[in-house]
Amino acid sequence: MTEKITDVKVVCALTKIRYNTLRNHITPGRIKKTSFGCGPRSLLGGATEQHIVEYIVWMDEEGWPLSWRRIRIIARDIARKNGILDFSASNRWKKGFKRRHPELSTRLAENLERTRVGGMNKDQTQKYFDLLEKVKSHCAMLNGEKELPPSLIYNLDEAGVDQVSEMDGERHVVVLKIKRTPTYRKTSADRTHLSAAVCVAGDGWRANTMFALKGKVRKEDALPMCPPGTEYIMTPKGYFDDLGFFEYIKFLVRQLPKDGKWRVLIFDGYGAHTMVKSTLDYLVANRIHAVCMPSHTSQFLQPLNVSCFGPVKHEFRLCLSDIQFKLGTEAISKWELPCVFEMGMELGCTPSNIMSGFRKCGITGISSTEWMEKNTDIFKISAALNDSRVLNHLTSTKAAQIGDKVLLEIESTLQMQGVPSPLKAALIDFQQMVGPCVAVAKKLGPSLCSPPKE
Repeated sequence: MTEKITDVKVVCALTKIRYNTLRNHITPGRIKKTSFGCGPRSLLGGATEQHIVEYIVWMDEEGWPLSWRRIRIIARDIARKNGILDFSASNRWKKGFKRRHPELSTRLAENLERTRVGGMNKDQTQKYFDLLEKVKSHCAMLNGEKELPPSLIYNLDEAGVDQVSEMDGERHVVVLKIKRTPTYRKTSADRTHLSAAVCVAGDGWRANTMFALKGKVRKEDALPMCPPGTEYIMTPKGYFDDLGFFEYIKFLVRQLPKDGKWRVLIFDGYGAHTMVKSTLDYLVANRIHAVCMPSHTSQFLQPLNVSCFGPVKHEFRLCLSDIQFKLGTEAISKWELPCVFEMGMELGCTPSNIMSGFRKCGITGISSTEWMEKNTDIFKISAALNDSRVLNHLTSTKAAQIGDKVLLEIESTLQMQGVPSPLKAALIDFQQMVGPCVAVAKKLGPSLCSPPKE
């Protein structure tokens, strides 16, 4: 029978645990932590922090991730309700909270329009993939092939270009001599806009670009310093209208091989793409089968948006900023701007990026079923955004916060001396009207989100 070890030093020698650590754990009253993880215990307690974590996860799943500012407001509100007055949700608490809950991570959230995410309906997306597969199979059959190769599948879209460099538009940290006066940085007031029509294929091929410049008269035969084959048209607003898009389609067809094979062209539901019969007839006459994506889905289903336009615009801003710095001027004419955009296209719209975009959109290299399974989170967020309950609870919370502030202002005004009687009567009537509304808003919106009263 094994003898019971009572000497703490022997246990320390066997387990390699420090003597002070083991003594603190076996001595009553020494350890007061109620939460797991390294570091000092949390003032809120493990159960309360776990409740906050569950709320953070729920909001993320519903498509409304919380910022650290809002999480701190929630923690301070809970602390004050529990009588913990010395809790301030400081940066030290934030670091400890992140360390105690490794299941949470901090990401830089990208802004995405509600209509775009809400448009990712699962049934609608599945219908689009079914239609695309039928069109690809039909074109392959007409070409006498088993399946349509990626070289015969194209994606077309327009990108807007503005004369705003990376250094414009937002406030930036700059290095300068120490001074007390306000610091300013000169930016360009010119907001020249033009559009670029881009078409790519599933095998990494990219067609020559056509630009739409704002104006009426062509002043140049060719755009300066642009690659050979680049074209441009003049439109009233610098966008591709119905006639401009038809000109681009003819420009694109001239670049395609004359092999008599059927091709698939994927684009969004922009009016100039789908509402002009002459353009669609011209596509069919040249053996191009057009497929239109569902509304507000290009962020996820269009290869150019998924993997090309982001790097292209990033490189464009960098190149434009470097050129402006070296020339010592912010003014770049609309005739020179396409050359800068082409520099961004060479660096950002590479064959590897193009092929990656087609794969990520489920067009080549992956079946539609696999794509749907990999992107289930998008459909969950879309369903949540289409559910009015989430938006109602957030709106109600904000309304309750504003209502509380209004009621506090009214009470402080009524307690002031020398307030005229007519004004007092009006404030009392308004107080009686706002009070029930705030009570209803508090019931609809959880008090967990409401900030603490100052």
